[in-house]
Amino acid sequence: MRRRNFVWCGVAAGLLAAMSRAASADSAEAAIKVIADITAIQVTCRNLDVRPGIAFQYIESQGVRTVDVLPGGRRRADFEAAFAKASMIDRSELCSSIASKYAADLPGVMGER
Repeated sequence: MRRRNFVWCGVAAGLLAAMSRAASADSAEAAIKVIADITAIQVTCRNLDVRPGIAFQYIESQGVRTVDVLPGGRRRADFEAAFAKASMIDRSELCSSIASKYAADLPGVMGER
C-alpha cells in the first residue's frame, strides 16, 4: 500500500512539473507578445509616449530575460515574429484600443505626448 502511494505521488509530481513547464512556456510566449505589441505601439503611435522599461520589467517578471529578446538573444526570433504580427494590425486599432488595454494592464507603460 505504501509503495503504491509512493508511485502515485511520483506520478502526480511529474504531472505537476510538466504542467508548470507548459504554463511557463505559455506565459513566456504571452510576455513576448506584450513586448512586441508595445514596441509596435512605440514605433507606430506618435501621439503616445511609451516607457519600454516598464514593459521589460513585466517580461522579466514572467520569466523572460530582457537579453533573450534583444538582438542575438535566444528568443529574438519569437520576438521578431510577434512584432511582425503586431505591425500588421490596423494603426487606428493599435493606437487606440490595444494601447488602452496595455496602459490599463501595465500602469505607467505609456501616456499621451
